[in-house]
This record gives sequence, structure tokens and C-alpha cells, in this order.
Amino acid sequence: MVLLWILIFLVFYFFLFFVLPLILLPGFIGKREIEKSPKLSLIAKKLRGRNKEETLKNVFNYVQKTYSSERPFLLILLHKHFYRRITRLIGKKQFLPCHIQSLVLITLLVNTGQFSKEDLKRKTQMSLFGFIHQYYLIKIGRIIFKADPFYNILRLAKPTEDFYIPKI
Repeated sequence: MVLLWILIFLVFYFFLFFVLPLILLPGFIGKREIEKSPKLSLIAKKLRGRNKEETLKNVFNYVQKTYSSERPFLLILLHKHFYRRITRLIGKKQFLPCHIQSLVLITLLVNTGQFSKEDLKRKTQMSLFGFIHQYYLIKIGRIIFKADPFYNILRLAKPTEDFYIPKI
């Protein structure tokens, strides 16, 4: 009987914190629109480096310094999970969930003019605490970086973190 309750709890927890957000929150399923605006272009121009790797580091550091990742706010500030317009968020210091920080990261990278959508691969997984989590793999030449501003990770991707994008 205890095992049944544990199983019911685990299924409910998985549904509540992984399946439901995967379906309801923008940015986890489907295509992400990359905004372009004069404000975004101005910030992206300031962050543009001499090469793609330097630009990636500059944009990543900008996102790290501007947007916080305090875990308790994931459940307290639920409305922030539904943001879609980066132009409204840019430059304002605040908490943003992982998928929105990732959207800011890729929007700025594309707006620098050095990256295209083909250089970016969205990855979704279950985090350590059972919450849905999102980050990006970013291809620079033959090198692939894992960029996860929410958990402060910018490093070379492991061989198991595949960048393969199937042709549809």
C-alpha cells in the first residue's frame, strides 16, 4: 500500500513539474521566434566580439549579470514563465526562469549577426529536483558549447550531448 502511494506521488510529481510545463509553457515545444528590434540590435552590437567564441562569452556574461536564477522564485513568480517578448525584458535586472534566460541568450546571439538558428540546438531535460529544464548547445565551427545561463554553465559539450538535427 505504501509503495502504491509512493508511485502515485511520483507520477503526480512528474506530471505536475515536467509534462504540464512542457505542454503549457512557451518555448519548450515548437518553434521559437527570434525577435529583432533596434533595442536588441544595439545591445547585441555592444556584446559582439572579434570572433564567435568571444561573442558567446560576452552574451553569456551579460545574461548572467542581468538575470538571476534563485530557485524559490520558480514557483513564486509563475507569470515570468509565460514571457515571450524579449524586447520588454532586455536590460532590466530581474529573475527569469531557465527557458526565458535561454531565449534571451539565443536572441542576442542571433542579433549579433554572427550566429544563425542552425548554430543553436535546444535541449530539454529533467533537472536534479525533477523540474523541467532547458539549455542550448551552440556550434562554433567544429566545436560545440553547452550554454546554460540558469545554472551558470558555459563549457565544451560532452560527446554524449549530441548536436545532430534530423532533416524533416
